[in-house]
Amino acid sequence: LPDGTTIWLNSDSQIKYPLNFGKRNRTVELTGEAWFEVTKNQRKPFIIKTRNLEVKVTGTIFNLRAYSGEPETEATLIEGEIELTMNPGFSENDKKTIKMNPGESLIFNSNKNDVTYSNFKPDEIVGWKNNQLIFRDDSCENLVTKIERWYDVKIICDEPALKTQRLTVELYQGEQLERLLDVIELALHVECKMNGNMIHIKLI
Repeated sequence: LPDGTTIWLNSDSQIKYPLNFGKRNRTVELTGEAWFEVTKNQRKPFIIKTRNLEVKVTGTIFNLRAYSGEPETEATLIEGEIELTMNPGFSENDKKTIKMNPGESLIFNSNKNDVTYSNFKPDEIVGWKNNQLIFRDDSCENLVTKIERWYDVKIICDEPALKTQRLTVELYQGEQLERLLDVIELALHVECKMNGNMIHIKLI
């Protein structure tokens, strides 16, 4: 950005900012997931607006996940300090403001209107930025969502028994989707059939 801030965007993500960014303020809008390395400026805080959460920083490194259609917004602080305001468009009584410290990962659920702290998983947080797709004891539901975004495909899985299944996999840059599907078939005892950009997963 014009102020020297660097942003990496994950798949299915976008950043919006005005043409006069940095002149009066440093405000951007995020939909999706992004890694921020914000240039320090005490006089002009850097503000990221999402649907359910607003982040205010002066200069720091952090990851923010705020996909549309998902009730959970996750912030992970690597370095520095950030201030989070939940429900920024609500009245003062309904707002929640929290300051985070390095090494913390926070999840705000807009449906439940509550905040929880999750385990800090550096390789998962940094992984996508380094073109790695990492699942660490991940649920089948999360696995499907990540694969759809990463490979731009649609997955159909109507097997209730798979909802309780969990998987740990690491894929590196250049890995083909077919290899991941082979791993899923072996680990979960399922069959994955591809038809164009559609993938059907069924129990064997």
